[in-house]
Amino acid sequence: MYSSLFFSLKESGLNNLLTDYLDRHPDTKPFYRFQPDEEGLKACAAVYQSGFSAEQRSVLTAQLLKQAELVRNTTPETIKHIESLYSEKSFTITTGHQLCLFTGPLYFIYKILSVINLCEFLSEKKDGNSYIPVYWMASEDHDLEEIQSVNLFGKTLKWETDQKGAVGAMQTTGIDATLQELKTILGENQRGAEILELFRKAYVEHTNVADATRYLINALFGQYGIVVLDGNDPALKAQFIPELELDLFEQKAFTSVTQTIEELQAVGYPVQVNPRQINVFYMQSGLRSRIEQRGDRYAVLNTDIQFTQPELKELLQRSPERFSPNVVLRPLYQQKILPNIAYIGGPGELTYWLEFKRLFETFNAMMPVLLPRNFVTIADVPTNRKIEKLGLKVNDFFKDEKQIIDAFMLGQESVFHLEEEAKELNVLFDTIALRVENIDKSLTGTVGAERQKALNALGLISGKVNKSLKQRSEQEIKQIQNIKNRLFPGGTPQERFDNFLPYTLDSGINWIGHVKNALKTVVPVTEMQVLVPKV
Repeated sequence: MYSSLFFSLKESGLNNLLTDYLDRHPDTKPFYRFQPDEEGLKACAAVYQSGFSAEQRSVLTAQLLKQAELVRNTTPETIKHIESLYSEKSFTITTGHQLCLFTGPLYFIYKILSVINLCEFLSEKKDGNSYIPVYWMASEDHDLEEIQSVNLFGKTLKWETDQKGAVGAMQTTGIDATLQELKTILGENQRGAEILELFRKAYVEHTNVADATRYLINALFGQYGIVVLDGNDPALKAQFIPELELDLFEQKAFTSVTQTIEELQAVGYPVQVNPRQINVFYMQSGLRSRIEQRGDRYAVLNTDIQFTQPELKELLQRSPERFSPNVVLRPLYQQKILPNIAYIGGPGELTYWLEFKRLFETFNAMMPVLLPRNFVTIADVPTNRKIEKLGLKVNDFFKDEKQIIDAFMLGQESVFHLEEEAKELNVLFDTIALRVENIDKSLTGTVGAERQKALNALGLISGKVNKSLKQRSEQEIKQIQNIKNRLFPGGTPQERFDNFLPYTLDSGINWIGHVKNALKTVVPVTEMQVLVPKV
C-alpha cells in the first residue's frame, strides 16, 4: 500500500544528546549501559537471564493474566505471550504512553508498531529467546488536559469532564457526547462508522479509561500479541516497596539523578527532567498529589493529609497501591517488574532516560537498551505530486517555511540579488574614505554613514524586486504553504497532531497492518520515513 522515502533524523531537528547517543559519541558513553544496536540487546538479555528471578516472573505473569481478563477481547496471541514470560528466556520490549482519547496523535500508533516489529525482527533470528511487545499504560498520570482532546478533520474534539486524580481510574461518563459529535462529522462514511463503533465499544461499554484503552489497544494490535500492562496494580507495586522507601526516606533518586544532570550539563547536553527530593505521589480516589517532607512529617500537597514516618512506612507496606512513581521513578519501576531489555520512545523520552544510568545502578536495577521509535510522515499521492511538480523533495518541508520558499525561488532563478553591486559600492567607498582621510580624518564617520545608506538602498531595492517576483509566483508559494500545513498542521509535525482515524476511511483498521508492513525495522532507527501511498 505504501512506498517509502527516507532522510536522516538529523535533518528533522533532534537534540544533540540523542543524535550523539545514536552516533556513539564518546561524550555520551557515561550515560548508558548497553549500546543501541543488536549487540546491545543480546548483551542485556544475557545479563537479565540470571538477573530476573522465577518469583518475579511468576508474579508478573499472574498479574498480567488477571489484567487481561478485565476486557473481553484479549487475543490468544497476547495470552500466549503473557504465559511465555514464565520462561527465563523470554524478554520484553516496552513502550509507554498516556491514555489519550481515541489513541490521540499518530505517533502513539507508531510507538506500538515499533515495539511489535522489533520483537518480530528479533524472533526471526531464532536465537532461542522469546521477545514480547509491551505497551505500558500511563494510567496513573493525572494530567487530564493532555489526554482529553483529539484532532480530527480540522476540528478538536474534547471529552468534557471535571474528574480529578489518575486518568486510568476516571469514569468514561460523558464520552458518548463526544462520540455523537464525531458521528456527525463522519456522516455516512462506512469505514468511519466501523471505527466509531469500535470507539463506542471501548468507551461506552467500559466504566473507566484504563479498561477502555486496554480494549481499544487489543482491537487494534491484539493480533500481533501486544501485552497491555497497567502499573497501577497492588501486587506489582508490592515488589517496588524497597525502592519507594529509599526515595521517600533517603532521597536516593534525587541524589543520583542530580549528579548525572551535572555531568550532562558539563559536556553541554540538555536536561529534560529534574528530580525532586521525593519523587512519589500519594493516590486515592479522585486524587494524585505529590508527597513532600516538612520537618518530621510527610504532607500530601494541596490536601490536609499528613503522616509521620512510621505511619507512612506502615501504609506503604499495607497499601502500596496508594503510592505512585513520578517520571523519574517510573522507568525504575518498569525495570523492577519486567525482564525488559529495551525501551522504545520518542526524542524527549530517550533524552530523560539518559539521565538515569546512575539511578539504575544505585537501585541495582537493569538499565535497558534505549531505542528511538519509528518516525513517520505520510504524504498522500496528491501532496507528493505537488511536491515533485514544484521541483522540491519531501524532506525540504522539514525546514522553515521561509527557507522552503527561498529555495524554491532560487531554483526558479526568481531571486534578485545585488551582491556584486554591493561589492563594487564598497570598493568605491573604500577609495573615497581613503581620500577623505588624507584631507580630514574627522569626516571618515560621514563617509561611513553614507556608505551604509547606499547599502541600505540596495537592500531596499532587492526587497521590493523580490517581493514583486514572489507575487508573480503566488500560486506556487500558496501550494508550498498548503503542503507545509499538510505535513505540519498548525506548525506541529503530522505524527504529533493528526489522529489515525482519517487514514482508515479507505481500508478500515487494516490501515494499521499496511503501516506495520511498510515500516522499516532497523536497530537503531536513524531516519525519518515518509510513506507515500502506491497508486
